[in-house]
Amino acid sequence: MEICIHKSVFGNGKHLISDGDNFQWSKDIPSASVIIGDVDSMYSANAVCELFHIEPSELIGDSIKNSLLELGIDPNTAPAAKVQRSDEFKIRLNEAIKNTRMATDRLQRSGYMDTFFMCQGILRGMTECTADYNRIRSVLASSGSKLNQTLLRSLSPDDTGFLKPAVYSNTGTTTGRMTVASGPQLLTAPKEVRSCIKSRHPGGYVIQIDYVSLEPRLGRMLAGFEPEKDVYTDFGNKTGMELERAQIKKVLLCAIYGAGRRTLSALLPPNINPAKLIKEARKYLGFDEVVARKREELKEFGFMQNSFGRPVTPSATRDTVIYNNWLQSSAADAALLGFKAIIEKLHDSGFITAPIFLIHDAMLLDVPRGELDRLQKELGTEIAIPDVGSFPFEYSTIS
Repeated sequence: MEICIHKSVFGNGKHLISDGDNFQWSKDIPSASVIIGDVDSMYSANAVCELFHIEPSELIGDSIKNSLLELGIDPNTAPAAKVQRSDEFKIRLNEAIKNTRMATDRLQRSGYMDTFFMCQGILRGMTECTADYNRIRSVLASSGSKLNQTLLRSLSPDDTGFLKPAVYSNTGTTTGRMTVASGPQLLTAPKEVRSCIKSRHPGGYVIQIDYVSLEPRLGRMLAGFEPEKDVYTDFGNKTGMELERAQIKKVLLCAIYGAGRRTLSALLPPNINPAKLIKEARKYLGFDEVVARKREELKEFGFMQNSFGRPVTPSATRDTVIYNNWLQSSAADAALLGFKAIIEKLHDSGFITAPIFLIHDAMLLDVPRGELDRLQKELGTEIAIPDVGSFPFEYSTIS
């Protein structure tokens, strides 16, 4: 896989392409090459390196960065080749290329490369939107905690009246659970703030598409079975016990996360043994088989892979942590692949609608006036992810 050093690094209008020991200048970026110097690209070298805990290497040293800041220059936009001595720049560039190639080689061998870049495309594919800023201030001020100025600034519109597009990252966490790299910090904002997001279309809607029971459903599917639309009802039927949906849900969550047994005991009828029921839930999820496989991977490689091939180093060695980290990581990728399939299906059908925010298992869409009913009819209530299965989702109108 080729490595491209972005033209912004040199400030000369051309990219430098490396396919190993050979280098050549190009006006165009080769398809699917990993890019050094463009952190916003879905093929960003920084993201690939961070995935494997490899230092991407800074092209500009801290002392030069500080000097640029004192001059009012953003170091992220400064041409690294022109703001420092050439010999220092070459050392930093060679180190960046070496580390990028190391990370890229590991990505290619992992079998995760295609999924990784598809997910990066979604994480960086959000569009700008509008918001009721005064209402956001009011919501945050009445939340009962000190007004978070950083959060408030991130939700402030620019001179055009729009919020900057949110850019997400899934390489800074163990399991790939997303964080906000730049833009509106809606992931950490109170839920009420979502209602302040507005459509850019007159009379349009902001809607939320949310997966139904994504993690337990995926766990059952990866165990080799196709559950009913409601995975909790599916498991409840298989236990043969007359339990309420809330009780069944708690059982499955205890099996996945390994917590809450005392609370579960209080929820269940006195004649039901919570430990036995959790054991049934783990059998339903293929828990023991997954943990056994992942322990072998950890023993052999020092890390395990989720169901798509992403490397995961669990935060502890307990069975529940191994299983949960594996499933949460698999679900994070599955969610993004499903969102990609939804966006492509809408675009192929001629919809103008655009994705504006991701909130873990949910996606916010900006829908023009008069298109909402047609959109729901076109999408239905589930989306198919190739080689995985169909995932049901729900709609809700945000504003």
